[in-house]
Amino acid sequence: MTQNGGASSATVAGIEPRVAFLNDNDANQQLIVTKQYARNVMVTSKYTILSFVPKTIFEFFRVVANIYFLLIALLQLATPWSPTNKFTTAGPLLFVLMVTMVKQGTEDFKRHQADEKQNLRLCRIINAQGQTEMVAWQDLQVGQLVCVENHEELPADVVILATSEEEGRCFIETSNLDGETNLKRRIAVKSTAQAIGWRELQGDFLPQETVCASAVRKLRGSVEHEQPNNQLYTFTGRILLREGDRGETATPLGPENLLLRGCSLRSCAYVVGLVIFTGGETKLLQNSRAAPSKQSKLYRTANSCMLLIFTTMFALCLASAIAASSWNSRNVNRVWYLPFITEPDGASFIVNFFTFLILYNNLVPISLYVSLDIIKVLQANRITADRNMVYEGTRAVARTSELNEELGQVEYVFSDKTGTLTCNVMEFRKCSIGGISYGFGTTEIGRAVAALAGGNADPNGSSTSSSPSPAKAKVNPMFENAGSGGSSVRLDIISTDDVRERVSPALLPEIGRPKEAQVHFDPNIHFDDPGLLRALYAGGKQGERIHEFLMLLSICHTVIPEIDPKTGSVAYRASSPDEEALVKAAKCLGYNFVAPAPLMKVEISCKPSLLPPVTATATHGTASLEPTTKSYTILNVNEFNSTRKRMSVVAVNEETREYILYCKGADNMMLERATTSKNESETEARLKLESHLKNYAREGLRTLVLGRRVLSEVEYKQYNDTYVEASTSLEDRETKLDACAEMIEKNMNLLGVTAIEDKLQEGVPTAIFDLAQAGIKVWVLTGDREETAINIGHACRLINDKMQLLYVNAERIDALSAQLDAMYETPELQRLMRGGQVADNLAMVCDGKALVHVFPSRDTRIKMSAEATANVDMLAEKLLGIAKVCKALIACRVSPSQKAEIVQLVRKGGVSADEKKRKGAQPITLAIGDGANDVSMIQTAHVGVGICGKEGVQAVNASDYAVAQFRFLTRLVLLHGRCNYKRICKVIRYSFYKNIALVISLFMFNFFNGQSGAPLFESFVMAGWNFFLALPIIVIGVYDQDIPEDIVLRFPQLYRCGQHDSDLNMRVFTRTILNSVVHALICFFGCYAGTQITTLGLYVLGTLFYTSLLGAMKLKVVQLALVINKYHAVVMAFSIGLFVFFLLVYPHLTFMSYDMYGVPAQMVLHQRYWTLLLLCPVAAMLIDYTAVAAQQQFRPSAEDILRERFRAGRSKRGSDTVAPMDLPAESSTKSADKITIADQSINENNTNDSKEGKPGQSAPTSTLYVSL
Repeated sequence: MTQNGGASSATVAGIEPRVAFLNDNDANQQLIVTKQYARNVMVTSKYTILSFVPKTIFEFFRVVANIYFLLIALLQLATPWSPTNKFTTAGPLLFVLMVTMVKQGTEDFKRHQADEKQNLRLCRIINAQGQTEMVAWQDLQVGQLVCVENHEELPADVVILATSEEEGRCFIETSNLDGETNLKRRIAVKSTAQAIGWRELQGDFLPQETVCASAVRKLRGSVEHEQPNNQLYTFTGRILLREGDRGETATPLGPENLLLRGCSLRSCAYVVGLVIFTGGETKLLQNSRAAPSKQSKLYRTANSCMLLIFTTMFALCLASAIAASSWNSRNVNRVWYLPFITEPDGASFIVNFFTFLILYNNLVPISLYVSLDIIKVLQANRITADRNMVYEGTRAVARTSELNEELGQVEYVFSDKTGTLTCNVMEFRKCSIGGISYGFGTTEIGRAVAALAGGNADPNGSSTSSSPSPAKAKVNPMFENAGSGGSSVRLDIISTDDVRERVSPALLPEIGRPKEAQVHFDPNIHFDDPGLLRALYAGGKQGERIHEFLMLLSICHTVIPEIDPKTGSVAYRASSPDEEALVKAAKCLGYNFVAPAPLMKVEISCKPSLLPPVTATATHGTASLEPTTKSYTILNVNEFNSTRKRMSVVAVNEETREYILYCKGADNMMLERATTSKNESETEARLKLESHLKNYAREGLRTLVLGRRVLSEVEYKQYNDTYVEASTSLEDRETKLDACAEMIEKNMNLLGVTAIEDKLQEGVPTAIFDLAQAGIKVWVLTGDREETAINIGHACRLINDKMQLLYVNAERIDALSAQLDAMYETPELQRLMRGGQVADNLAMVCDGKALVHVFPSRDTRIKMSAEATANVDMLAEKLLGIAKVCKALIACRVSPSQKAEIVQLVRKGGVSADEKKRKGAQPITLAIGDGANDVSMIQTAHVGVGICGKEGVQAVNASDYAVAQFRFLTRLVLLHGRCNYKRICKVIRYSFYKNIALVISLFMFNFFNGQSGAPLFESFVMAGWNFFLALPIIVIGVYDQDIPEDIVLRFPQLYRCGQHDSDLNMRVFTRTILNSVVHALICFFGCYAGTQITTLGLYVLGTLFYTSLLGAMKLKVVQLALVINKYHAVVMAFSIGLFVFFLLVYPHLTFMSYDMYGVPAQMVLHQRYWTLLLLCPVAAMLIDYTAVAAQQQFRPSAEDILRERFRAGRSKRGSDTVAPMDLPAESSTKSADKITIADQSINENNTNDSKEGKPGQSAPTSTLYVSL
């Protein structure tokens, strides 16, 4: 373990090491200066006092539209070409910039406050005199010694030099890092702990003051370690201690010796450590990276619309410049008195072009992006405030507001299983030991599978199992005289199914009682088979198997018991819910784990009522009425990882001094490492175990296979030497440790199988049904075995018994290619793929072993030839093509990286360039998960949703939205997503609509003023256009509701409009442009024909037309608002009042302009003013209202029908009810353009039983076919 002399010059993991010195402040200070080690401050703010103005201005002008307005403002200010006031563009632009700066400044000020609060927290350092003193976190430096007490948070990354506990151990909680609340074990560096304060097992407590003083007095040397990185679970380094004349002694450091900033100390009085990373170099802050920037599809569509508007504007400027040149050429001699009218030439053409560019600059809505930002923030607040998405006090959280409308266009949902579809509350239900299955009852998933098979699932039935022959079974005396009424029935130790078949029905309730089946009854554990305890107490070979089975559950784990000092109760802290469930199950069955590693203690108790009359034959000591204690010393731990899929411990039985390997893991890993026996009974037991595995998987139970092996002393020594060498290695430590574990994890005796139930969350089947009805494909990506994944798919109604399952599970690349080719060339699939259709009777099941060939690692792909790469890409294309025509997909045994690869494949629409360019090939994807293994998938999808579950907050921190349960996804997507999509579409259309109308009026007026570029409106009146119209559309963007929310959720088919871009596409946008042009022309020519400019003056006519057009815009808002609420009324009244106030006040501000003085008075006194003000907007909007009425009458949309039915039901019944209506079916045969809505009455009392699939109930048969 040690290395003498010359070690200080070595490198760590092949790179230049980072160094910190022990008790050498001068050397540390020099390193801090020369190496520029980070200060221990947290900075989450974006700006400083000096950088705030330049950085916000830079970010503001990263938006192309803002650069455009800046150029227009510069043209107005710096040239004589502007036909309007020089400040009409600069003023609004400056106002928008100020609003943005105030918003950014307010948010950043809050971040500064949070940073200051964090940086001024106090911690305890050890000074040169060996005493502790309090300093602020921000003053902590690399190389200082710190002392952290129980329940305190670590201020920096610290190497553990000594602790108060036995053998230098301590425990930490890492919820601030990874969200896990279980305690994790850490140990001090043995060489330093022995130097300053080593406490042996059962040793005396060492006072904190003594250890701190010793640390300063005795420790000299340095720590060489890796450079700062974001790997939370790895650490490589070594500590070099100077020991007088003997030189330096090197001791390797690993992650078990490191405490990270943000974690909290638990179950330990104090820890003394050396600071090695501070501030932004700590692993916590290295992981504090923003999620990848995402931009919604609708935002990109708006940018495309903006590009079209820019093109249109330049076309208008060019047309006006050409018309001006033509007019000047024809009239230059006739209007000789106008000095600026000259023969047209190139210079005058350029001047005219820029004059019209300034005049028409409002064609681009300056308020669009600001309005969208405000609206999206308010929409996000509404999502967070939704009381219908609260579970156990946990609300939905919109972590970003940029993707609110993206939620309304989702086509694929990728879901994890454990903790997402299921509760992640593990419950020990059944087990198989020695070929016998124990445990009554079935699961929700088991009932679903039984129903699909046409059988009736007995709620008290057990899984199918086999038993040893009665002749070879050990007779249990407790089953003598078990019959009622004096009859004698002898039962062997057999499966619980056989017990149920052979025992009188009157006794069945007794057999299924959890209190009888458990030694320490726990109401949260529903294991209810007393046969296990009876077999245990009866002894014999089966009793020994059960004893070893329960001992393994009590020992082979990383669970930590934490005792409440007030109540004395023990709470288990586990790294996973599965481990906690197994340890609790062992406790309930009498094997109570009470002391953690390294000296683990298990108290074994018995159930007196189940004890046989004679207990002398119980060789394992479980039949004593008094609890007995078994002690095991844990020597080595081979930890679980996603590659090994198992964990094991090597323990020494303190009584027998045997070296025992206990191992548990996934079935595919454990079965291939089990010993093969020629004994007929052992072979039969293994076959039954494998059968039970399949049965448990059919019930959706999570299984682990348990194995045991006794090691010889020589074999253990050989293994331990390799283990020590691997654990102290500075390079490839994890790989070497895995190889070391392979040395002994072989030829194991199988003890049995555990079966844990992870129940489906409430509402999951209904949620998946609704998502499917909305046209959203749900793909489940899980690490579970195939049978479990398929049966959970049945239980949650993702697949059904009428579906044909397409399996992609070949393990070799040639076999996989043949498998995909056979599917791909099927005529039926080819027809579906060509038509872009989805078959309701097809589902795909993929295995992770097959996907390894479809998604090779980056290193593998680099080494592949061009031909091999092309073959792999072809496999991915074929897989995607087949999967797209399937209604559902289940991927089992997949790794986190494979989850992300699947999402990426669907998101990009394939891997070839042609596929990417094909229309509709890039659907909107949503990924939902709850654990760290879902982070890559969540960040890869367009929209990431995290479940606030039991596996930490990594998924939530990486997500865009967070919900408490999967069922809330329907409300988030189908309600909030759909409504926000429609609202944003209205805002974008209206923003362009109102500005186009204004500019078209200016364009038309130029045909009446000799193409001079003179504006029809006074400059500041024209500049106020966006202000007078901004608020009403913001209210629509936040509160508009076309259909009541309960009806929206009842009819998921309504969601499909967003998937087809129905509310905003180039066709709809072109219609918006034409609509705006028509309204502008009606108002312009109506006002022009109804007045005489020669008598009224230019700005009187202009203000009259402006007011008329403003009225039309207000009426358009009213038409867009399908539901008028108090917010609409207040804002509409305010915006009208604002305009009236402006007309009353502005004309008197003559220092700004004299042009408007007296204009409003003349206008309102004109005899035709009020008539034109009423007729022009009404005439313009009459076209719209007529068109809408005709469309609703002759070609109604789904929304139109439901609104009409809702209003009819409300008027008749006085409540929110949808009345049934008879509508003729559409004549069109394009099924792809239609959705189906069940004709059913909707009200609060009508439950959605058809979705739950209750027997004897079905949806009404009449159907409405509604064209999209």
